Amino acid sequence: MNVRAVLFDLDGTLLDRMSTIRRFIAAQFDRYPAFHKVDKQTFCQRFEQLDANGYVWKDTVYEQLLKEFNVTSLEVQELLDDYLDRYSEYSVPYPGMKELLHRLGDKYKLGIITNGREATQLPSIKSLGIETIFEIILISETEGVKKPDPQIFRRAAELLDCDISECLYIGDHPFNDVEGAKQAGMKAIWKKSGDWEDCYENDGEIDGLLDVLPILEKLVK
Repeated sequence: MNVRAVLFDLDGTLLDRMSTIRRFIAAQFDRYPAFHKVDKQTFCQRFEQLDANGYVWKDTVYEQLLKEFNVTSLEVQELLDDYLDRYSEYSVPYPGMKELLHRLGDKYKLGIITNGREATQLPSIKSLGIETIFEIILISETEGVKKPDPQIFRRAAELLDCDISECLYIGDHPFNDVEGAKQAGMKAIWKKSGDWEDCYENDGEIDGLLDVLPILEKLVK
């Protein structure tokens, strides 16, 4: 098999989103004295529950938090602006991220395909210090289409000037990432996640990012 391009999901694949959101919400709690009548651990855990791994937008999360904890001196928009301005400051990469990207960058074209909003995704990528490593960064909000729609995967292949079959995609979501990439015609590696026990048919499964290297060696033989 010929592989010319390697593409990545962001949240849960390159970016440790759970660690990032935990760091952010703990710091946000500390910044706003209006929250301090609430137990910090209780507040942070409730934020995580409402956030639902990022699938619930933060205006909804904050509205519910303020209501549940009877915080009347803060506005949703103020907290949302703080989130948009500062979330990326707390970005946590998965171990081996930069080493893997630098090693792959010597041989392959690299890209990111991520669902989400540009206001949070692009600053997070920049905070990780990896934006210049990638030839393309596709964010669903900007592209007007999101994973698992095959269109966004095919668009990435076209921009990289590669045949879709020459692209390998790595992500943690069995449906949005792995099945989406495979249905589009890419090869796909599943980065195992505690959120799912099993995954769609794939070309390899990894626990850590550097595990990509031996799988890739087998794929290109």
